[in-house]
Amino acid sequence: MEHGCLARMQMTGMRQLAVPGCLMLITVLALAEVKQRPWTYRASVFAHRPLLPSETFPVSRTIAVKNMMKNVVIYRQQAQHAAKQGAQIIVYPEDGLYGYLFNRVTIKPYLEPIPDPWQVLPWVPCTDPGRVQPSDIMVQLSCIARENKIYLVANMGDIKPCNTTDDVSGIPCPPDGHFQYNTDVVFDPTGRLIARYHKHNLCEEHQFDKPEVEVVTFETPFGRFGLFTCFDILFHDPAILLVENGITNIAFPTFWTEEYPLLNAIGIHSPGHVGTV
Repeated sequence: MEHGCLARMQMTGMRQLAVPGCLMLITVLALAEVKQRPWTYRASVFAHRPLLPSETFPVSRTIAVKNMMKNVVIYRQQAQHAAKQGAQIIVYPEDGLYGYLFNRVTIKPYLEPIPDPWQVLPWVPCTDPGRVQPSDIMVQLSCIARENKIYLVANMGDIKPCNTTDDVSGIPCPPDGHFQYNTDVVFDPTGRLIARYHKHNLCEEHQFDKPEVEVVTFETPFGRFGLFTCFDILFHDPAILLVENGITNIAFPTFWTEEYPLLNAIGIHSPGHVGTV
């Protein structure tokens, strides 16, 4: 099944398909009232067609940031639109900042070192951009959340240096001396980084490393959220582990494809919602 998950993208042409969605609450660009006693809140989800880099070869960090900023501009516009309609949380799709046409080498300049918010002092990248470098995209996302006073969930890439003679929880350090992770980040309405999740169940994503299973949650005034990404929904971990942790909602950035008969979105996401929330 893992090898089939991208088959339709390959047959259709990846640049032509580009149909990422976002969250288990709703799909496409929309607002929804979610009622879960004793909370009522408004959620916004943006199904984004990312502006893809034209380069298929390694680029500088400067060019990578320039490419991502084209999508950040759209993210900011949609957050403003959602906030004006009273949304309290917005979720952007997997791969929405840079697309998916990468290998391990070409994705590297698009990555940023993302700290674990549970292991560092509270950090608002928007007001303290120098603490972690480079952090161009985290600063932008933090400012979008802060400007619009909204919880923001986005997907980006994390890079972690490692010693090739060591391993992390039994996972050997890659030969190039760093781990690369498909990562979800969450910012609160002040722009503070409050959650980071590394996608565990990869789907032919050879540009990224597979981490150990993480159970990541974040608290809001309207409930406790769990995080996982796209292909994770087909597996026991981390979804069921999150349920056992007492979550009331799931933020689910995804780049899904309609691959019949077994991987159509409604057929997977609806029972996934019933089974987890």
